[in-house]
Amino acid sequence: MRQFIAVALAALGLGAAGSALALELDLTGAFAFDTSNVSCTGGLGCNGGTFASIAPEGLAHNPVTDTLIVSHDGGSDMLFYEFNLDGTFTDPANPARFGISLGAFGSLPAWRGLDYLQSSGTLLASSEDGMIREFTLDGMPVAGGIDFVATGADDAEGVVLHTNGNIYVADDGNETVRQFQFNGASWVEVIGGGWPVMTRVVGGDPFDDPSAIETLPGGSGNLLVHDDSSGGLGSVWELSLDGMFLDQANSVLLTANVPGCDSVGGCFDGEGLAYDDVNDVVFIAYENEQKIISFPRMVPEPASASLLLLGIGGLIAARRRRA
Repeated sequence: MRQFIAVALAALGLGAAGSALALELDLTGAFAFDTSNVSCTGGLGCNGGTFASIAPEGLAHNPVTDTLIVSHDGGSDMLFYEFNLDGTFTDPANPARFGISLGAFGSLPAWRGLDYLQSSGTLLASSEDGMIREFTLDGMPVAGGIDFVATGADDAEGVVLHTNGNIYVADDGNETVRQFQFNGASWVEVIGGGWPVMTRVVGGDPFDDPSAIETLPGGSGNLLVHDDSSGGLGSVWELSLDGMFLDQANSVLLTANVPGCDSVGGCFDGEGLAYDDVNDVVFIAYENEQKIISFPRMVPEPASASLLLLGIGGLIAARRRRA
């Protein structure tokens, strides 16, 4: 009986803290849109005034406009496009909101990590060389905004500003997730209390390519981390703020049978991760496959929870009567 109750509560998300992310994403309801040939009519980033071919890297959701902002490495510059959630451009005549030229603002062009800061209406970006910088939505550094080098990071592919005020960086080059805290004068790395997190030693899984990071949907305060090396497939993990990966055996593995993933190889090379709290959806940007896939969350219905708990109560009562 005890085991049955535990399973039932776990299914409802009512069990111990740190429930597995695998129980929350509806992989069968995934929706993908192609970014290799998106219709446009002109403006920055529109090839010949007819289409844009985008290999998405950084990804952020703007909850104010309910749109996605995507970064694309154009070789000599970094272009930032804005999409509606159906895969069309918000402005087909000007598909790229802005571009940042090679070497501009003292960094390599590949701004791989993105996070939309709703409180200020700005973007936080991380670069290949560990630069963390805040930009306006027209591509200019914010005066007096966040601007520092994530010391020790080698290829900072993901970045997120947490509600606790700290910044978390997915350091792909060092197979590490790092935490930075503002001490009143500068941003310094948090050392100790489980940080930094060396991802190579996670369970028995070859998790060693943290390519994107985002805050977890819901009130846990935990983080989502995307990995590109789980047997050649992408996977998503839950990371607590004390540096512990939760429910390792139940991480979300994005295999070939996930809608939108490649029919043979599955999903890999996920470079961007964003959570849309308006629609309760997780988005992942895949650079090599040139697509963005959305995954709805699976949230138990409160009524169903009540009915199941009533059923559990009845079973317990019946068992007591038999005793």
